Amino acid sequence: MLKLEGILAETTKLLGISSRLEDEKIIGYWQSVLKKEQLNNSQALRFKRGILYVGTTSPSWAHHLTINKKSFLEALNKLTDKKIKDIRFSSSESIAKKSGSFE
Repeated sequence: MLKLEGILAETTKLLGISSRLEDEKIIGYWQSVLKKEQLNNSQALRFKRGILYVGTTSPSWAHHLTINKKSFLEALNKLTDKKIKDIRFSSSESIAKKSGSFE
């Protein structure tokens, strides 16, 4: 009997979207490596060419998260087979904000 996971993996490979799906997983992993306050002030936006782009609620949060970048990279790289080379933080990215935090 075929497992659904195997069928989905083969189908995404045949369609040529397996790499993009893995990129989306990496964006989702961002939430799992942060503390609540960090999560309320940042949002992973996209993953491209080994770089995770993260929007922040302010320049000070971009700086605060940059200080901890090495530990974030280590934690994220344990969760995925794709190599995350860098994380770039920016408060100028177009992101949804609500009362100083993300929805």
